[in-house]
Amino acid sequence: MACRVWPQEVKAGALGWEAAQRRLRDSFTDALRAFMARHGCAEPRRILDVGCSVGLSTRALGAAFPTAASVEGLDLSAYMLAAAAARDAQPTAMQPAPPPGQERSWRHGLAEATGLADASLCVYSAAFVHHELPQSASRAVLAEAHRVLRPGGVYVMTDNNPSSPVIRGLPPALFTLMKSTEPHTDEYYTFDFEAALREAGFRDVQTVCTDPRHRTVLALR
Repeated sequence: MACRVWPQEVKAGALGWEAAQRRLRDSFTDALRAFMARHGCAEPRRILDVGCSVGLSTRALGAAFPTAASVEGLDLSAYMLAAAAARDAQPTAMQPAPPPGQERSWRHGLAEATGLADASLCVYSAAFVHHELPQSASRAVLAEAHRVLRPGGVYVMTDNNPSSPVIRGLPPALFTLMKSTEPHTDEYYTFDFEAALREAGFRDVQTVCTDPRHRTVLALR
């Protein structure tokens, strides 16, 4: 996925998959850190990463905020969570162990019904999740994020950017083909995230174009 973002550099041999993956994840966490600094947010103590799959985004968040005491990955797939936990047993440069003093854990559950206490999180993250959801589910996720974030906490998502010239330039036939595996594509691209965040009670909503294909949307609780 990361290699497709910078195809010319990859084709020229100037960018390998590891560096592309790192650049993709760093663009997301850099946008989050810049947003938090701009709004005077304290270093987060507890981070939840929903739709975490095997934990790529969870580990990126933990590395970006090494002083966080707890970084949890949540997913509906018990299989993906088992794979995430298994990867913890064999850390690599691309899948590092948690920084000293940081606890990493894996939680089975729904993004829209986490089971966490009210106002218990500093950051609620959803990386490449919302394009998989119908708009009704996305609204439920935003409502849950608002409930579990403490005042001053941050909601952040990163995903395909409907305003990207690259996305807009994709052939219509390819969009039709994508629907075979991405059935909620139309709902995602027509969903006004910024408006939905404000309706859910969030403030200071901001969208950042983090690379040629993706955007990061952030908001304060």
